[in-house]
Amino acid sequence: MLKSILICGLAGIFYCYEYVLRISPNVMLNDLMLEFDIRAGAVGNLAAFFYYAYTPLQLPAGFLLDRFGSRRMLTFAALCCALGTLLFSSTTVLEMAQFGRFLVGFGSAFALLGVLKLSATWIPSLYFPMMVGLIITFGTLGAMFGNIVMSWVNQGTDWKTIQYTLAFIGFLLTPLMWFVIVDSPAKPKSINYMVSHLKDHSFPNSVPDKDYKQIWKDTLQLAQNKMIWINALIGCLLYLPTSVFNELWGHSCLLTVHGLCDTTAASAISMTFLGWAIGSPIAGILSSKLGKRKLLLQIASVVTFLLFSIILFLPNLSEITLHVLLFLFGLFASPQILVFAIAKDKCKPELLGTVFAFNNFVIMMGGLIGQPLVGKILDFYLIENELSRVPVYPASSYILALSLLPLGLITAFCLTTVLKEEKI
Repeated sequence: MLKSILICGLAGIFYCYEYVLRISPNVMLNDLMLEFDIRAGAVGNLAAFFYYAYTPLQLPAGFLLDRFGSRRMLTFAALCCALGTLLFSSTTVLEMAQFGRFLVGFGSAFALLGVLKLSATWIPSLYFPMMVGLIITFGTLGAMFGNIVMSWVNQGTDWKTIQYTLAFIGFLLTPLMWFVIVDSPAKPKSINYMVSHLKDHSFPNSVPDKDYKQIWKDTLQLAQNKMIWINALIGCLLYLPTSVFNELWGHSCLLTVHGLCDTTAASAISMTFLGWAIGSPIAGILSSKLGKRKLLLQIASVVTFLLFSIILFLPNLSEITLHVLLFLFGLFASPQILVFAIAKDKCKPELLGTVFAFNNFVIMMGGLIGQPLVGKILDFYLIENELSRVPVYPASSYILALSLLPLGLITAFCLTTVLKEEKI
């Protein structure tokens, strides 16, 4: 049992590590603008290079883990994250920094699926659902504390030192992955083992390996199901404020719209991740108790719309108020995870791995499109300031650009009205 905890725990640390890398540009936007002499649109595009790799890789990542094993793929993934972070922090050429973020996204694409696969292989069936909840909580708490620590450290040192430190951690994790992780106690289990186990807590005798042709066939079959698309879009729109606001633009928005200092803004943003960490297991328990998933998604859409509208459209809120509102926002946004349960109910057991990957692909498209789009809108309202090399954007530009997010939440509610829910 100790060996199982060690193996899964190390993979969980890597998932936490990649989440910190994902959100790291949030607290250094001004530094990046100065370093590369760029504006908001280009910064948004630079950060989104993470998603340019991460999002499309969600579809084949499960297959690659099944074919080459978690040990090899997670070692390779950690190395990609370390090299990408090192490149991102050491270059003065924008295109090389973009390639660095792309490498980080490439490696990060294997983190969540990798730890889930290892957990399904090493953790007894009785404890596996609890392990899934702990993994999600672990990742979001890592983002929360990482955001606070990076903001605090950034006050006394330059952003490159922070990134060099993160790269060093990645280079430490790489050999640990290789020497500690073992694919399975006996015969390796596929991603379909995990999702089949989640469905009925059973241990199938064997799971046939899928080839590339079969993967694309399954994906096309899912793409023809309208309800699968509606469900995935709901998940995308509910997660959109987290991927766009919390992971990139929220820090500078709180500085400009509400007049917070750097460390307070980082602390407030982190409250959303704390809300997600607490709310995710609660949402799962409520869904099982009530037998209702669609209702919880509708409540999540309406309440998060109201909360985010208050945060965005009421300027100069107090520090305490913002901390409470952002915590509640994360808490009520967390039922978004139920779209994976709904997707499971709408497909055949042999397609569960594919439908989960498809769901995550659509959800992550929000960050890929939304992060650079907000930056482009901000650039329309740039205030030329000869006294400062850092581009200056008025509070009204953040309000206008980020108003896309509450609009998306209302759209998510409208989509839930046509979503057909299976009986639990």
